[in-house]
Amino acid sequence: MNQVVSKTINIIRFPLMLLIVVIHAYSPGDNTGFNYLQTFFSQVIARIAVPLFFIISSFLLFFNYSLNRSIIFEKLSKRVKTLLVPFLFWNLVVFGLYLLLQELPFAQKFSNSNLPVLSDLTFDEYLGFLFIHPIANQFWFIRDLMILVVLSPLIYLITKKTGILLSLIALILVSLPQLREFLEFKWPSLLFFNIGCFLALTHKSNYQYLIKGKVLGFLTLIYLIIAGFETWVYVGRQVYILFLHYLNIIIGLVIFWNIFLRAIDSRINGIFGKAGKYSFIVYAMHVPINVFVIRLSGLFLDMSFSGLVTRYLLAILLPVALSILSGKILDKIWPGFYSLIIGNRGQ
Repeated sequence: MNQVVSKTINIIRFPLMLLIVVIHAYSPGDNTGFNYLQTFFSQVIARIAVPLFFIISSFLLFFNYSLNRSIIFEKLSKRVKTLLVPFLFWNLVVFGLYLLLQELPFAQKFSNSNLPVLSDLTFDEYLGFLFIHPIANQFWFIRDLMILVVLSPLIYLITKKTGILLSLIALILVSLPQLREFLEFKWPSLLFFNIGCFLALTHKSNYQYLIKGKVLGFLTLIYLIIAGFETWVYVGRQVYILFLHYLNIIIGLVIFWNIFLRAIDSRINGIFGKAGKYSFIVYAMHVPINVFVIRLSGLFLDMSFSGLVTRYLLAILLPVALSILSGKILDKIWPGFYSLIIGNRGQ
């Protein structure tokens, strides 16, 4: 793999994970000014993170891919360790955590209020929370990624013959309310996974070249204008204009990639490169901590603009800090176990 691309992927992992935390810090309220602020960052700007993770995951899967049985088996076996094992472990942990919170009267206010009474679930419902709609809800990404990995030989064949046709089909499907999800699978997952496959199979290096400064500045201006309009629409209607939403995501991906292409020889490379090894532990742990922080801060922060902004920042900073601290401690006292539960990443 080209070293420039490899270094860029390495340093953007942690910033992308920060954006994932920003998405989950969103908490609807009655303060209009604050709603515009958090919507701009959580529902618009940060929304480039998941698509870029799908593109990167697909690119890495299909790099040097072929329909050779040994290669397919090797890639699938590796992703059992990196995807399936952490998926099962963290869903079981979160299930146990929320079950405990529901059973303790003084702790119920800190649980996820959208959940049913977990102790009353049937076996089928329990399996549903584990595999179909994971109780650690951020793991829907891993669920969809595992489905796409299993389908990778078919996706490889179609992409090799038709390019980004699957992305265009997925874009049509996501625009139809009745077909927006299929058995919980989210069609945008296929949209961006196909793009990653296409980039890996073309063997072109255009995606490593810098866009000229003036062009990048113009794209950034267009991106921010559309982002502002999206924010205004979302606050007023709680919906996206899908064409604009995905167009702006693609523009944002280009901008984000180019910003970090320019940073590979700077101090940022070292900072984010080292922090990147904690990306998965932040991904796995941040949502329950985020729920706890939002519930707890509601007890001592008022609903003024400053109070809501403080709560928003705490819901971003504390989950990241506590997740990294937990990762450091686990890595020190039980490195083998830590490596297992983060999918053998960052070691």
